[in-house]
Amino acid sequence: MADKQLEQRLRVQLARKKTALQNKLSDRAVAKQIAQDPAESAEKRSRYRAKLNELNTEITAAEREIAKLEADVKKEQGRKEVIEVKANYDRLKEQYDLVIDKTSPEAKALADRVNAEVVKLNNAYEASGSKTRVKAVDGSVTLGKTQKDLAQEQRMREAETQVPKVRTGKEITEPTPQAPITPVTGTTGTAGAGKGDAGKGAEGKTKEARYTDAIALAVEKYNMPDILFKNVPSLGALLQRYVNDELTDAQFRREIELDPWYRSNSKEIKARYVQLFNYEDLVRTGRAVGNTDYEQQINKIVRGIQAKARELTGIDIPQDQAELLAKDLYIYNLDTDDAVVTERLVRFIRPTAGMIGGVPTLGYGGEALKNYQALQATAKANGLRIEDLLPRDATGTPMTAEGILQQIALGKVDMTRIAQDARKLAALGQPDYVKDLLGQGYDLDTIYSPYRSAMASMLELDPNTISLSDPALRMGISKEGDMNLYDFERALRKDNRWQYTQQARGEVADVALRVLRDFGFTG
Repeated sequence: MADKQLEQRLRVQLARKKTALQNKLSDRAVAKQIAQDPAESAEKRSRYRAKLNELNTEITAAEREIAKLEADVKKEQGRKEVIEVKANYDRLKEQYDLVIDKTSPEAKALADRVNAEVVKLNNAYEASGSKTRVKAVDGSVTLGKTQKDLAQEQRMREAETQVPKVRTGKEITEPTPQAPITPVTGTTGTAGAGKGDAGKGAEGKTKEARYTDAIALAVEKYNMPDILFKNVPSLGALLQRYVNDELTDAQFRREIELDPWYRSNSKEIKARYVQLFNYEDLVRTGRAVGNTDYEQQINKIVRGIQAKARELTGIDIPQDQAELLAKDLYIYNLDTDDAVVTERLVRFIRPTAGMIGGVPTLGYGGEALKNYQALQATAKANGLRIEDLLPRDATGTPMTAEGILQQIALGKVDMTRIAQDARKLAALGQPDYVKDLLGQGYDLDTIYSPYRSAMASMLELDPNTISLSDPALRMGISKEGDMNLYDFERALRKDNRWQYTQQARGEVADVALRVLRDFGFTG
């Protein structure tokens, strides 16, 4: 709201300055005409020449002010645009970071969208006068390219990786309607073939026949329908070479087995790619209605992700991010690996906003809340703050509570070890007797519990308000050993707080009564 009001004020000032400038320009034109008019008296021309000089100075100053105001307005517009564009950039960048395979078509599409927002955001930063710049996905700082430029570059990249249009595995026996594999004038693979052999290879087969043979071979030997050749550029290139009669059957099989994509993906992952590519084909033709195996599997994984997210954080994660994560887990056959799912979700462990009785709150939920409460209890039981328990980096900076909770969820930090480290920290400056008990797994709170109860009773205090660092409590155990409770209670009478207790007042009253009786003032 404040930014909007600032921009409005600047615009009002700018409008006023421009109106004033127009008036001065009109005055200058009149003054110039009079100053140069020979019909006017010399005195009047002299007076208007002086006025003309003043107006020129004022106009120059006004133009500078207007230029500054216009720059300020532009900066405010840039700041507004930064806020709007950055929100979209952050959302897309977060989605891109969730993608496991940065070479997948989905990752490339997201990278292009992120880079388009990078251009907008950097242009907005530049307009706002900020020196801040964000980097494109490839690490470069992009500035000045428009969405149209990026779209053109994307079309050029797609053209470079274009592969023949092929059919699904179920259609391999049907005539192919696609244009990329069509007969041509002349021969393919056999020099000097006659005119009647146009479009035939060394074995007298047409391209259509070789295409059908290639897909039949791939399905039989490797269970690879032609949807894979359509969507994997390296496989598509092999298919085209075979169709052009550049490879024999044996060479085609060997090239498939040597293909990097084929070798780097398991049988299960290849099968999932088939489901994905078939689904994408249905999407392009508007026939994806939610009943494909791919869609059902993704929906099932999303439900599992949200259940795991609620277990870890107490809330659902954004649906679009859950779907993006589900697609990655599906394609890499990792959706049943609980450790991987947890690793992808720990980034969502952070304080979330809530509302209790109309009052905004901020805190953790799910397992994160339980672990946070356990950290608090461990710290309190040993007279420490939760910040004292957090590991530190090489510079001595403690890890954030959010960071330690994420590490606990991943199993990289052991709560038992944290508790023991807390006891070691609490042992500093303690008598040997207390150190021994702490080393045996007792908390400081447990060790001093009998003395705290006695102290609460003697001084009529709430036990929870007695700090473990209270000097009166600490005198219960010293270098000489632990004090018996009778001596401890007697020592507490010397504490300044004891005089304000009901017991102290009662004893004072009893003494006063005995004095009065001794002097015969009471019966």
